[in-house]
Amino acid sequence: MLLSLAVTVFTFSAVQAQTIWEIIQASEDHTTLEAAIEAAELDGVLNNPEANFTVFAPTDAAFALLGGAVGDLLDDPNGGLTNTLLYHVVGGTALSTDLSDGMEINTAQGETVLVTITGGNVLINDAEVTGPDIEADNGVVHVIDAVLLPTLCTQGLSAVNNFVNAGGAPAPDENGVCEVIEFTAFGVWAGEIYPVPNIVEGTEYTFSICDGFGAGSWDATLIVQNLATGAVIASVDGCDITWTAGSSDDIGIIIQEVGTCGTTSDNSNVDNGSPSLTCTGEVVELGTVVDIIVNSPDHTILEDLVILAGLDGVLSGEGPFTVFAPTDEAFGNVDQATLDALTADPEGLLTQVLTYHVVPGAVFSGDLTDGLTAATVNGEEVTFGVGAVVTVGNANVTATVTGPDLEASNGVVHVINEVLVPTTLSVDHIASLGSLNIFPNPTNQQFTVDVNLVNSERVSIDLVNLVGQNVKSIDLGNRSSGLNREYIDVSGLPTGFYLMNITVGDSQVVTKVQVVR
Repeated sequence: MLLSLAVTVFTFSAVQAQTIWEIIQASEDHTTLEAAIEAAELDGVLNNPEANFTVFAPTDAAFALLGGAVGDLLDDPNGGLTNTLLYHVVGGTALSTDLSDGMEINTAQGETVLVTITGGNVLINDAEVTGPDIEADNGVVHVIDAVLLPTLCTQGLSAVNNFVNAGGAPAPDENGVCEVIEFTAFGVWAGEIYPVPNIVEGTEYTFSICDGFGAGSWDATLIVQNLATGAVIASVDGCDITWTAGSSDDIGIIIQEVGTCGTTSDNSNVDNGSPSLTCTGEVVELGTVVDIIVNSPDHTILEDLVILAGLDGVLSGEGPFTVFAPTDEAFGNVDQATLDALTADPEGLLTQVLTYHVVPGAVFSGDLTDGLTAATVNGEEVTFGVGAVVTVGNANVTATVTGPDLEASNGVVHVINEVLVPTTLSVDHIASLGSLNIFPNPTNQQFTVDVNLVNSERVSIDLVNLVGQNVKSIDLGNRSSGLNREYIDVSGLPTGFYLMNITVGDSQVVTKVQVVR
């Protein structure tokens, strides 16, 4: 079956007679995969000209979506890393024309991956094939946009819910002291998974089967996995494991006999110590969404612009807010003339753009569905795409979420790779207004709004608080060219900043105003 694929162009050196390993080495988009293969010592296997493999190759951007879990995998080259990499390798050469919808393919790791073909696109599990059929002397490479995550040896294993029944993970008290949750009435089998809810972000945990009857009777592999994302948090061959929680997601502690990954152990020994879980140290207090931006080395431009627009105080407030945070690299893609126009009008254009990156409420990636729309504080909507990656934007600009779910005390931050631009933003139209003047600002009674129109236009004014609630709307109808004045009574509104959205024809001007008491 011939497949029509939407292909992303990746840069490979034009070298003939390449092995799979040489193809990956030559790619500028697969440096993380190259490092991972070397760390797991699989480069020799993939460089063997007598071999025959199909490799699904995640890009650097795909690995970046795993966040800190990449470092944990690289720290465990003979365990979780090898297990994950082998899940991307299939014996034999499978070109795109050999694939069919619903096909299940056995991987070198022992589990299967599912092929889905829809609308001309090919998915391997949830990862899209963006660069198919890169043929090698010893097989073929298909570029994919997400890392495939195996179920990490949990197939067929019994789920023992003791930590669930015990109320979940322990938490430090005010002195940073944790209780020890230990079950001494039984020992663990050679293959079990312990789900643990109520994880406290920023807390260091230790799980152990080092003590109790039968401890050490067989060699164990311990794996900590995020049950929400499937990402490996930590892995070790031994009887205890320590890790720091990077989120509040439920985790699963997986216990395997060393070397039995992919199959259930036939070890019939019941006892291998008593499972215990404790924590150490004080809980790291979550900062605000502004603190996350300020403390990020990749968001220095966004930090400066938020401060310039005077939104840092607002976004440090109670909220909650969901902030889509473009990186410095994203702002580097914006032409200088546009940046100059934004910084020259901090309470107008800049505020309009920045508030388009803020959605009222705390919206986590798990809350999103494909095609979902949400109103921003700016007043315009954004649309989400949910597939192998999460996207947000509109018909003009769509950004990919490269760092999801950075939880704050007053909401959540999602890192994105593009600057979102409202569809109503029109510098040319704002210039055609002739002039716009709002005074006094701040005020405690009323705003006077002077709109000087070049042409006759329909005008309306909306006053919105900074959690997205419309507190006052005035439809001025069709107004003639020249000076048009309107008085807006705000004597009943509480102290705070508000956005005044002035719609002229089909375009909108947004500026920040302040009510004081």
